[in-house]
This record gives sequence, structure tokens and C-alpha cells, in this order.
Amino acid sequence: MYSRFGFIDRPLNPSGVPPIERRYSPVGFEGELERVRAAINAFLRGSDNIAVVIVGQYGWGKSELLDTVEAVAQGLGLGVLRLPLTFGLDINVVINSLLKARSSSSEPLLLLIDETDEVSRAVELSNALSPGDAGKVRDLVIRLGSLIRALIEPRNYRDVLGVDPKRLGKVMMVLAFTPQLYYNILKNMVPDVFDITRGRVYMEIVLDERMPLWLYEAMLLQRFNAYSTDERLDLVRKGLINGLHPLRREYLATLYELVANTEGGKASPRALVKFTSKLLDMVVERGKELNYEVFEEFLRGEVFSGELKAYLDVINEGPNDERGSRVFKALLLSGIPRGIGDLSSELGFDVASYINAMVKAGLVEEVQVARFKLNNDGLSKVNNELIKLSMAPIEGDLRDISISYGSYYTAYEGEPIIYVVFPGDAKVSSFTSITKAYQVSPRLHRMLVFGKEPEEVIRAKEEVGKAIGIVNAFREDLAMEIVRAALGSQVTLYPLSGALFGVIENPLDVRIGVIVSMDGEPNQLIKLLSKVVNEGVITVNGQERVIDSLLVIIVSRTLLTNDIAKSIVEPISRLSWKLVLGPVTDFTYFSIFGSDRIDELRSIVIGSRLERLDRVPREYSIFLERLNDYRDEVLAFRDRVRQRVLQYTMAIRRGAKESKDAVIRHIVEAWVKGEGLEDQPEVFRDEGGRARVSPVELSFINYLRSLGKQSFTVKELEYLIRRLYPTHLWREFKEGDLIKLLSLRGLLLPVNDDLTEYAPYSPELVPKVLTILSEHMGRLSESLRKPLSISIDELKMSIEVQPGINAQDSDCERAFTLLKAVPETSNEFLKRYSLFMLCIDRLEGEVDQRLEELNKELSALSSSLNNTIKDLSNKLGSARKGINEYLPGLSNEIDSRINNLIERIKSYILKLNGLELENIKESLPTILETINSEVNGMIELMNILRGIEDRIKEYVELTGILRNASVILGKGIPEMTIEDFVNDLLPLIRHGSLDLLNNYLNELTHIVELSAGSLVRSWAMLMR
Repeated sequence: MYSRFGFIDRPLNPSGVPPIERRYSPVGFEGELERVRAAINAFLRGSDNIAVVIVGQYGWGKSELLDTVEAVAQGLGLGVLRLPLTFGLDINVVINSLLKARSSSSEPLLLLIDETDEVSRAVELSNALSPGDAGKVRDLVIRLGSLIRALIEPRNYRDVLGVDPKRLGKVMMVLAFTPQLYYNILKNMVPDVFDITRGRVYMEIVLDERMPLWLYEAMLLQRFNAYSTDERLDLVRKGLINGLHPLRREYLATLYELVANTEGGKASPRALVKFTSKLLDMVVERGKELNYEVFEEFLRGEVFSGELKAYLDVINEGPNDERGSRVFKALLLSGIPRGIGDLSSELGFDVASYINAMVKAGLVEEVQVARFKLNNDGLSKVNNELIKLSMAPIEGDLRDISISYGSYYTAYEGEPIIYVVFPGDAKVSSFTSITKAYQVSPRLHRMLVFGKEPEEVIRAKEEVGKAIGIVNAFREDLAMEIVRAALGSQVTLYPLSGALFGVIENPLDVRIGVIVSMDGEPNQLIKLLSKVVNEGVITVNGQERVIDSLLVIIVSRTLLTNDIAKSIVEPISRLSWKLVLGPVTDFTYFSIFGSDRIDELRSIVIGSRLERLDRVPREYSIFLERLNDYRDEVLAFRDRVRQRVLQYTMAIRRGAKESKDAVIRHIVEAWVKGEGLEDQPEVFRDEGGRARVSPVELSFINYLRSLGKQSFTVKELEYLIRRLYPTHLWREFKEGDLIKLLSLRGLLLPVNDDLTEYAPYSPELVPKVLTILSEHMGRLSESLRKPLSISIDELKMSIEVQPGINAQDSDCERAFTLLKAVPETSNEFLKRYSLFMLCIDRLEGEVDQRLEELNKELSALSSSLNNTIKDLSNKLGSARKGINEYLPGLSNEIDSRINNLIERIKSYILKLNGLELENIKESLPTILETINSEVNGMIELMNILRGIEDRIKEYVELTGILRNASVILGKGIPEMTIEDFVNDLLPLIRHGSLDLLNNYLNELTHIVELSAGSLVRSWAMLMR
């Protein structure tokens, strides 16, 4: 049957595996085969045994590649032994087979081990097997490892195998494994064998699993030619039949799409061979060339059996008339556009009128098809045309580019060819050869393959159009898209100096500055970048934003990428980041898209737009790959710069009760003494673990010197530290701590009396600094002798308190003396200076602590004293208010006595003036006790007077009534006036005797009682 079409045998195996007698060489393995040849050459140069592993999925051609390797080896005169890796692998059987395969151990032998798919499946099923069977699988894996060890190092197995190791020499193994078996099982269970770095495998060769349409066609042509008669080959050469006859490219393209969709988006060689062989068998059985009717019948059978996925109901979308329906079916089942003549030839009638009708109905589209070579030059021409038409460019290498219905398809015509489909009304360059053709609406074809026009395809086309428009417009939107593509997130950009700026800030990560220049003037850009690089600051809306790294994106439609690199990047790269932190290239990433890389930029922007979709059609996945490649480069830079910036982070470790100042002194002391510093972060240690001056300190001093300024205030230093370093990442360490650390080391010298202004170390400054420090030490001692004061607000007075603190400053004086004894330019000077500063710092700490404690005690004492005085004063005032002006002569006397009491209280408190705190604390209780006693006595006196005043009021009232009664009775009574009472009381008050006043009160009470009795009697007489 096959001979009818000029074949000497069936060219394709219906099971998809290589035939028993193979007449062809596989295609698509050129790269893999070249690596195997290199391994064979390396093997032949020595006498060692080596192992090469080929990794590929089920049905992707491992066995065919081994066939080719076997042919290559035999061509080189090598002996070949090919063994299956079966479930019952026996090392002894393999060894015996190997020994029998060659007559002498000096003959190099190639050992091919295949059929690993069975083992892979057994391994995958091992979890579902019984414990005994699962154990057999594990044993098989272990035996495989042992076999390879035995052949790689036969000396170790001499006694076990009972074979002279020399007889097992000069053996090269080529093992074909599936990824599941190799990566998941073998590498984990026997890493000493299969780890490529430390194991015994010489080389890993991973099969390229991409099988584009043109390679599929090349494979068919190669096999058809290999099984053709001379007569058929002659017809093909003369162009009387095509090389795929009796099959047709148009329907094979659709079959390719259906197989790829059935297999989840990627067509495997085995599946393609299997379905193509079945289709060829049907065609041969019909005895005529493939047409749409045979293809439809084939598809219906495969869909019915569940072998293929296809949605054939869409065939009913066509016209109802018989001829129109046939034309529609032929176009629908064709995976590529077709000309009127070609279709007419297949169908046997002129199809022009039917096609025109379907074009008007929207079922068919008129297109233009252009042919290009599938290489870099051809793709460049293709993309130039596509971009002009705002269509998506075609990206990828030869194995990426396959078919996208309605956009392009590939073929093999002695070399890879790409046919690009343009709209029928598109204005394509005149030098491009154009053929008019027709295709069904892409929506209908997609319904055939996928079941419906996927929504993601529609959205993807929209996003591609937007991306192309953004690139063509070349405005700020493009800058935003490039930054998003690079960083994976949106960044707000601000225009400034002919460029766009942005800053990415994260409290837990490196701060990144972004500068985008689009067709910017080079000199202006260099000036701008130089400023940012030197300062490490980007100003946004008038506010300085500190950055730790910089992403520079330069896009130009007029300059080439290399020209931009030379004119802009090279000059900037010669600078140092922030003047002192290291090469700019350590902290800056330059992303340059010159006019020669605009196409690449366009693909990245398309990918950036597409990644926002929930799903991206596989034909657009290449744009996501371009985006991810670009983003991976930026991410790699971010990882590098993060590690670089972390070198300038500062942190300290301290105990729960350990102060930060104590830790800083400990760091400096260890440095002065040359001791280890294992308890602190490595930034303070050298490679040997000894204390050192940190890179941050050294770079900061260099930075200060580079500024050309003589001195800096503390606020200025803190600002510069924040600008230079990632202080937001510092732990337990602030700007002021760095200043203190540098000051203690002598790298920063104080240049004013209150130690708020510093300058980098310079021998010329030392005399002035020593004078300042000497005076500072004197002021510290003086501060301990400076009197403090306690204010008594109620009395409007204050007393001085002597601190009474004795600081041990003799050590500092001795250190200062030793410091002055060495030249300021000597190596010893800084260490002695640090020892002195450490002493001063401890003294300051001690003084501050003692003064703080003293102030706390004084505050408590002052509060207690003020509260006591205020309480007594309130009591006095309250008692005084109880005495009214009824006896005016007494009020003045009482006020005088209160004023005298207050003066006495002041005098008592003044006795404390000038005493040390401890003496005050010892004397104060007695003074307060005396004050309290006298105040209470005064209060009691006023209470007695208030009682007397009340009795006098009663007496006056009673005597008034008696006086009226005496007039009626004609009988006089004795009485005392207010003056009499005042005259009686004044001497008593001046005497201050409470007893006398109490007696007077008692007598007055008696008189009042007598007067009351007299009043009662008088009233009784009147009533009679």
C-alpha cells in the first residue's frame, strides 16, 4: 500500500517509537549530539571510565538520540553495548555482557543504557505499591548506583565481582533517564554518583523539549525521504509533488496545534509521530492525497476515542450550501492561510465566489502572507513590518517560534522558514514578497482547537496593542512601564533636569533611586548622574530622599547602545559611589536601550502589560520570558547591591542591663588593646576576629575630608551620616553613636569648648584639641562642686546645696599627661588619645550619673519640704480666717505674731544653706519638727482666741438685755466693754501663754453663765 505513494516501507511507527530497522537520522538533536561527541573525544584521550547522562521526558527522543550516538560511535570504530534498564537489573549480567562485548580490555567500549521509562513509572508508583514491591524499586535504584560505581571505579569492586579491574577499563556509559527518575530519585538517593558537582557523572545533557512546527515538518521530510524510492525522490526534486505527499502542510499544521493542546501546550515528538502515522495510514488506505474530508474523518475518530481534543461542532458554523460548506470546512481545518488556486485544486471547482461571500459574512478573512528566512536577519525584517502596523513582534530563538494562527507559521524548506500573516489591507514594504491568501476567522479556528475564542487571547491582543502604542509614543508612560518591568511594581516618577526620577523606599530593604532618560542630551545626563552619584540623594518635590543604590534606564531612538555606554556609562563608572563607598558599578545598574535595542524594549514592555492578565496564551509566553529575563537581571543586581550595602550597616550587641555607651567603650578598648571582639558584629572585627576600625568609620572620615570643610557641627555630622549610610537598617545604633565612636577613637576631634563641633583627625589640630579637652576635664570636676539650689515657693526663698561628690579624675589626669608626652604624628598617639577619651567618657558618665542621682534626691527633698511648708501655711491661714474683726485690737497682734513665726521658719531653713546634701538630710527632720511645733502652737492660740471671741459676743448680747431689764426694774448692773476685753487679752497674747488664755476663757465662760442666770431672774420678776 505504501509503495503506491513511492515508499519502500512505512516511514512512521504508529506507536510513536523508532522502527526496528531505521533508515533515517533524527533531526533536532544537533546541539545534544555535539556535546556527546565532545564527551566521546574526551573519553578517547584517556583510559578512565566516564558516565554521561541524557535527561528527557517520555517520548522526547532519548532512544533516537542513543541510536544516533551508537552510529557515531561505530563510525569512530568503538565497540557498542546497548542494554535496557529493566526492573530486574542484575549487575553480574551487565558485567558479563560487557566482558563478552569486546575481545580485549584495551578496546574502548560505549555502554548505552536505555528504557528508563519503565523504571520511572515504577518509581512514581512506588508509594502505591505493597511494601515488598516498593522495596524492590528502592533496591533497583541502589543497584543502578552500584553498577555505575562499579564501572567508574572497578578497583573497589574487584573482590565483590571477581573480575580483574583492568578488564572493566576504557568504558564510557551513556545513560538515558527521565527527569522524574534522575532529579527526584537518583540524585537524592545516590548523590555520590549522580551529583554533577561532587558525584561521578562526567556530563549531563538535557534534551531540548521544544518541538516547533518547522522541526516537526523537518522530521517528517527527513523520514519520508529516508523511506522513499528513487522515483519518489526524483518527483520531489522536480517539484512535481511536495516532500510531505500524500500529506498536506495545511492540515498537518492543525494536527500539530491539536496535539499540542491535547498535551497541555507542548507537542512531544512521540505523540506527533503517533498521530501523523495514523493519519498517513488512513490516507494510504484511501489511496489519495490528504484532503479536508479525510482529515475531518480522522479527527472525528480520534476525538471519539478520546485520543485528541478538538471541538468539531464549529464546522456547522459555515454556509448551508454544499459547495460553500466544503470550502468553509477546508479553510477551517487548515492551520495556515490558503490561496484560491490551491483550494480550487483540492476541491475540484472554482472557490472564488464562495470565498468572497464568506469574507462578506465575516467567516473568512483576506490576508497577505510573506515568506522570510527564520534567522536573525529575517526576524528583524519581520518585526520591522509588524511594528509599523502596531502588531506584536515575534520573539524567541529558532526552537521558540512555531505557529500562531492568524499571525505566523513556520515550515522547513531546506532551512527553517517563517510565513508571516498580515491583514489584507496592510501596507507592507514593497521589497517584501506578498501572496494573497484566505483563512477562516481566527475566532473560529480557535474554537476548533480550544472550544471557544479564549478571553485571554482577546485581552492579550489588547494589551499588546497598548504596549506597542506606548513604545511608539515614547512619552512618560513608557518610562513608567520600563520601571515597572524592571522592578515588578509601579513607581511614581517626577520630571527634573530632562529626566524622570523616582525612589523606592522600604524600611527593611535597600533604598533604590530610579533615573529614566528618554532621548536625553548626553552631557546634561552625565552632569545629572554625577551629582546623584556623588551625593547619594534625589530631590523629590523639594525634599531630599537618600538612596543606597541607583537604577539608571537610558532609552534613545537616535544613539546606539554601545555609543551610549561609551559616552555616558563609562565616564560615570569611573566615579566612586557617594565619593568614598566604592565603584559606582557596585551600587548602580545601567539599563541601556539604544536605537538597536528598541525591539527588545518593546518585547519587555509587552511582557509587562501581559503579566497583569490572569492567564496569558502560550503564543505570547515568549514576551513573559523576555520580561522575566530582564527582571532577573535587575533582581540579581538588587541582590548584589543589597549585600554590598549591608557592609555599611552598624549594629551592636548588649546585655539586658548593659548600656549602649558601655558597649561602645568596650569596642574601643578592644581595638586599643588589640584584643578579640567575638561578642560584637563582624563589622567591628577583622578576618582574625580582632577589633578593628569599621569600614563605616573609615569611609566616613574620608568622606568628611573630601568635602573640603574644616569642621562640622553635631547636627551636620548626623545629617551626613544619614545621607551616606543605610541608617534605617542599623540596629541598636544611631548617628550619634557613630559620632561618639569616632570621637573615642580620635578620628573625630572636638574643636570648640562645648564639644558640639568636630573635625577629622589632623596633627595640626592636636594642640588646640588638647587645650579644649584639658578645660573640659576641668569643667567636669567643677561641675561636681557647683552648688545646687532648693526653692521653697511658699516662703519665696531658696537655699544652696553643696553636691558633696568626689569623682576619681586622677586617672584621667594621668592619661592626659601620658598623651601629651607622645608626638601627635606617632602611631602611639591615637591609642593614648583613645585611652584618655575613654577615661573622660567614663568620667562624664560618672558625673552625669551622680548629678542625675543628686538631682533626683534634691527633687524629692524639695518636693517634700515644699509640701510640708505649704501644708503648715494652709493650716495657719485657715486658723487665721476663723478670727473675725470683732476685736480689732487683737487682729494686728495676731498678724504680727504670724509674721514673726514665718520669719523664724525662714531662719530655721536658712541654717541649711551651703550644707552638703547628706548634712541637709540629717538636719532637716529636726528643723521641720521645730517648725511644726511652733505652727501648731500658733494655731492652738488662734483657736483659743476664737473661743474667747465667741464668749465675748454672748456676754455682750446678754448684758444688753440685762441693761434694758434694769431700766424697767430701776436697778443698775455692772458691765465690761470691748476695750476692757482687749486690754485684758493683749498682755496675755503677748505673753504667749496658752494656759493663761485658757484660764481667761474659762473665767469668761463663767461670767457669761452668771449673766445668763441673772437674766432669767430678772425676767421672772417682770412677769410677776
